[in-house]
Amino acid sequence: MKKGFTLIELLTVIAIIGILTSIVVVSTGKARSQARDAKRKSEINTVSGVLEMYYANQRIYPTSNGLWIWTDHLGGALNNFISAWPLDPTNTEIGFGKGYVYCSVDGKKYAIDTTLEGSEAPTTTYSIDDKAGCSDALNSFFTGVYLNIDGKYHSRVTNK
Repeated sequence: MKKGFTLIELLTVIAIIGILTSIVVVSTGKARSQARDAKRKSEINTVSGVLEMYYANQRIYPTSNGLWIWTDHLGGALNNFISAWPLDPTNTEIGFGKGYVYCSVDGKKYAIDTTLEGSEAPTTTYSIDDKAGCSDALNSFFTGVYLNIDGKYHSRVTNK
């Protein structure tokens, strides 16, 4: 009598292990995406806090001339209030497209925006695409999760 497993038995076990592995990878991928989205929301709230400290000191927010700029490009005097600018969890270095976007037209109001990976329910009815500029006419200054015209969900924090 031979001891051991047949080729069919080994292939069956390998196939079952492969199926179980793919199920685990898919289910943890969604959890990781949700965790990154939670981190994004937390970090834009951190940047908002830095801007509020800056405003308390200067009585004006940094202006971006109505254009969306990357928050890590704010720098300058704001570096006194934050040791390192938060980066999007999927990026590991500072540079173009590696952080969150900021806009202030007049130094009195601001908006910070980020794109989310998930498809959570919007907390606001806004559905806009104002990446080319921000203004009161575009209703840029609201806080919440919204569905952008690009079909992706975004999270936004403002001071008004």
